[in-house]
Amino acid sequence: MSAPDRTSVVDAGDPLVEELETLMRDLLVRYERLRTLAVDRLAAIRQSDGARLAAVIGQENELVQEIAEIEKRRIGVVGRFADRVGSPAKAQTTMSWLAERVAEPVRGRLLGLARTLRETIGAVKRENQVARTAAETLAQHMAGLMRTVAAHLNHAKTYGRAGTVDAGPAVVSALDVTS
Repeated sequence: MSAPDRTSVVDAGDPLVEELETLMRDLLVRYERLRTLAVDRLAAIRQSDGARLAAVIGQENELVQEIAEIEKRRIGVVGRFADRVGSPAKAQTTMSWLAERVAEPVRGRLLGLARTLRETIGAVKRENQVARTAAETLAQHMAGLMRTVAAHLNHAKTYGRAGTVDAGPAVVSALDVTS
């Protein structure tokens, strides 16, 4: 990979650069919060705390919406910035590529923000994968419990198409004597 072309260095005080840095910081704050919520979600799953899980998921949804709004703004800024410095990738230009074209000391800050943001997003993805595995394991466990209960309650002891004992129709085992 060749060294970036720094012939079009943008001044560190440029409004686009300042807006981009602000958006990067805003994204980083949101992703760090998302990472904390991912840990909370996993704890709620492990503790089978449905109310806490619902609250965490609600907070995550709000954060994801905020991130989407910031991303829209970031894409617009990156597109304008990329046009100015001649990036062939336009709005898909990476932060690192753009940062290399900004004068110091902002170049270093942008590169650091881009690196930290990548690492934080990676950590969120890993936390989400752990929570997904935990949720799948819990769902499989619950399905096994339900099969066990269904087998115990199935009076006919017949097997369904899946080769497991199905619960079958409800059997009336009580009589209402109040009417």
